Amino acid sequence: MRNDTAGARRPRPETTTPSAHREGPLRIFVGTCEISGFTYEIADGLARLGHEVNTGLRMSGANFADRLYDIDLCDDTGAVAWDALAAEVRAGAFHAPRRFSKRGTATDRMRWIIAHHDVFVFVYGSLWPDRRAPLRFQGQGREYPLLRALGKRIVSYFVGPDARHCAAYDQQLAQLGGPFTPLGAIVPSWAVDPIARPLRNVRRAECYADVIFSQPNQAGLALRPYAHIDAPVDLARFRAEVPGREVPRVVHAPSVRAIKGSDAIEASLARLRAAGVRFELQVLTDVPNAAVLDAFREADVVIDQLHLPMHGRLGVEAMASGCALASADRRDLEPVPAERPVWALDAERLDGQLRALLTDRALRVRLAREGVAYAQRHDHVAVARRIADCVTRPDAPLEHTPTFFARQFRLPDGVVVPARLKALTARVAQRWGLPGGVTLDDLRARGLA
Repeated sequence: MRNDTAGARRPRPETTTPSAHREGPLRIFVGTCEISGFTYEIADGLARLGHEVNTGLRMSGANFADRLYDIDLCDDTGAVAWDALAAEVRAGAFHAPRRFSKRGTATDRMRWIIAHHDVFVFVYGSLWPDRRAPLRFQGQGREYPLLRALGKRIVSYFVGPDARHCAAYDQQLAQLGGPFTPLGAIVPSWAVDPIARPLRNVRRAECYADVIFSQPNQAGLALRPYAHIDAPVDLARFRAEVPGREVPRVVHAPSVRAIKGSDAIEASLARLRAAGVRFELQVLTDVPNAAVLDAFREADVVIDQLHLPMHGRLGVEAMASGCALASADRRDLEPVPAERPVWALDAERLDGQLRALLTDRALRVRLAREGVAYAQRHDHVAVARRIADCVTRPDAPLEHTPTFFARQFRLPDGVVVPARLKALTARVAQRWGLPGGVTLDDLRARGLA
């Protein structure tokens, strides 16, 4: 079973007025959360292409505390008079100050942000949260209709839990077959996550964004074609060296041990060492990104994670450093890109997979050298160029046309989708179409629309 097909083309997103088109460089806002350095790298890549870029954050990660951003939204987001702004937009009376001022009100600063920028690239969060809550439950996209009404262009850059739900993910993997760990067994709170949370984020983006970036393992709720997300990395910061040691130096650097499967990985390595397999091991838990990169420069092998079916930014950084990367890699769920030099791991065969890699110097060297070349597709300027192309070219081809939700997704027993989200699902299906042989009545029969 394939979750998607490649090469999709797209109709225009919904809008009440035509999108503003400016000649020359775009004025771009990138925010509002820092996840794995994505916000910083996307913004820097866009700036290197000649665009005027501002970053704004309401949440940052401790692992990237050395990065600098333009606008602090931590206090402003909840203090903005959003209802008044919405009324201004509906009445055609929206106005903004000439400059951004820390002495002004939060509402005036938000007016300036909205008025000054042509394009908004949202990573994990947007400007107007639905509620005061922990970040995961705040929601994103509430202001998208206002931005569209003002002719702004929107990029939704999904990075994982903002769009992924355990019910869809587990069903996708179960239908494919083979070993996998249900999301709720990895992080128990994911098992009780209400489906309305990510579904609302996804449907708002599908209604209003000019382009969505995602990947199949986090797009089990998707209906609309989307572009493939590549983790942006500033490759100029890396100097790849392939050590090629007989006794490999291994690094495992989990930010969250449960998600990475660290206990199982370390237990497997302990068994291999007791059986006579030689290697050096360095485990780095929740340390700054700069310290992780220092360790990668001296490593032969990086073991990333055991559960989620494709590498992320850390895997790219490992390959750009000249390391052989070992990680979960389900190409039946994640077919893009078609070839990637990753030594695949799974929980059922972990000892044998790690033994093969740690005892074969030629294999490690080959994977490391291929990884250096592969990392080029993740260069942050190339990623930024792809974002800009998708925003400015309505005919830009997209890698994914999702079919799983429309054809196969079933709600868990006792779960009901709120009527408002059913209506959004029907709206997206009517605008963007459904896979052949699937009708809106099919979705209604399953309680989805």
